[in-house]
Amino acid sequence: MREWIHRRGATVRRAVAVALAAAAAPACASMTSASFLAGETDPTSATPPPRASGDGAGATLGADSDGVILVHASPNLPPFRVCFGNRPDLVPEPRTKVMPQSNVVGVEVGTAVHVGAMHARINSPVTDAAPPPVFDAGPSDGATFEGGRPEAGTALDAQRIYLFDEARLRNLKDVLCRDLLKYPLVEGKDYWQVTWNAGGVFLQPAVYLLSVEGCHAETGPPKLDTRVCGAGFTAATGNLRVTTFTLTPVQTRPDKLAAQVLVLSDAVRDAIGKAKSKVEFGELANKLQAFSAEPSRTQITPPQPQEFSFPGTVDSYGTHGFALTVGAAKPFTQTLAETQRLTAPLSLPQAFYRLPSNFVLLVLGDDTLAGRKDVDPGLALHFLTIPVRDPDSLGDAGTDAER
Repeated sequence: MREWIHRRGATVRRAVAVALAAAAAPACASMTSASFLAGETDPTSATPPPRASGDGAGATLGADSDGVILVHASPNLPPFRVCFGNRPDLVPEPRTKVMPQSNVVGVEVGTAVHVGAMHARINSPVTDAAPPPVFDAGPSDGATFEGGRPEAGTALDAQRIYLFDEARLRNLKDVLCRDLLKYPLVEGKDYWQVTWNAGGVFLQPAVYLLSVEGCHAETGPPKLDTRVCGAGFTAATGNLRVTTFTLTPVQTRPDKLAAQVLVLSDAVRDAIGKAKSKVEFGELANKLQAFSAEPSRTQITPPQPQEFSFPGTVDSYGTHGFALTVGAAKPFTQTLAETQRLTAPLSLPQAFYRLPSNFVLLVLGDDTLAGRKDVDPGLALHFLTIPVRDPDSLGDAGTDAER
């Protein structure tokens, strides 16, 4: 009997999501649309709200806080799982974590997933992986493999990351990365490989964020360009890339939200490169407090997590949130409740924002698609608040937040 498979955007059974949404109803969410280069001005922006620079967060935590966060920031790559060429003895990551509003393992477009520490596995390869199974998943052209063992294939390149369409791996559970290319998987359709410098990801304890950006080569619709895919994109060659950032876990206070900003949208990078910009937090209809540094096209800002105060009441998750303003365009705003729903839909705001962790505010998606109901929400402009510390490593605090 085939397993019921669904992904975000399909017509699916969502009893759990509906129940959680009902529980979080008092913290209703809103999200405004904005096109940063369209010159649409905010009629209320003549007198900007009061702002104040925030305080820095607490001391940096030690080596007990480390891990890897995978982010899907590509406009045309399907949901993926990752193999590291220099660790062919591992299974694809994520191993078990399912995508938002889904029961499928992988990283959905416009989302991020903690996958744990990689350095801890360098001397602990998977030894209980299943032998290569009969392959009965249909390839990208709709045909069916008639079973049998995989043939000898291409070895993984230690200087590359391999991005596999998660749909192609559903019937390849527990197969090691070193065995995947022995199956008749087609490069450019079933998987993509990207040159990557692993640096300290497998050697030094730290929190690493790996952002999959750019676009793969594509000749058909949708029409892509350098604005949404980034510099160097051509339809013939694409420009898929993996960018590594190191995050700083710090001590946090329960009555504060400590955060930094990281822009991973090429469309937003294009916009902030042409006009002054700012990211703010606070009560969206009243007082906003700006991050102490402008958002950057290449770096996390500000250099250290910045603390913000907010009431923490149930209602405040629907009234407080983040705002991104570029030039004279109308600000893009998103409530804390909506941000949590997009980041960790099985959590509730009250538990999620009380995690003993600072956050990185990710800016993802295309500003020209914001607010549209006919596109995947992961492609439109949106914010995610990613805990720098993996909730799964936080004991009861992390468990409670994921319930």
